[in-house]
Amino acid sequence: MALRAKTVVESLEAFGHLNVTATHTSTFEVTKALTLTRRGNCVIAVNATKGLEAFDPRFKAMLKDDCATIVFKLWVAGRSFTAHGYGCKALILTHPTDIVCRKSGYVCERTLMIGSDKAASDIPRYIVSLLRDPKHKIRITLKARVERP
Repeated sequence: MALRAKTVVESLEAFGHLNVTATHTSTFEVTKALTLTRRGNCVIAVNATKGLEAFDPRFKAMLKDDCATIVFKLWVAGRSFTAHGYGCKALILTHPTDIVCRKSGYVCERTLMIGSDKAASDIPRYIVSLLRDPKHKIRITLKARVERP
């Protein structure tokens, strides 16, 4: 039996920040906030064009499917970083400023995906150095895919 697949894409832009450390071992985050302290060690980009609340309802519906797989891909200065994770019916997706990807199954209004295969600390250090430059525009593409028989 052939599988039927459906994919929905969401895109946004953000910028680097001098205080990006990307050392958190279980999450990474993109935020609309303009500032960042060193304590925000999961934040990898600021000044994003949208938070979860502004995502297309069709995309959010896909994320809330327990069969959804999610690909998070960012590009900065010609380099890219990719993480894979999962959706689930418990996702809330209402935070106005933040987008958080988690290795764990923890869900709150800031959670985009669970079961991520990467955290901030997994981002190659040469990419983290690019994410520290506030002049660098960061492009982010999120793909949600559901396959059914």
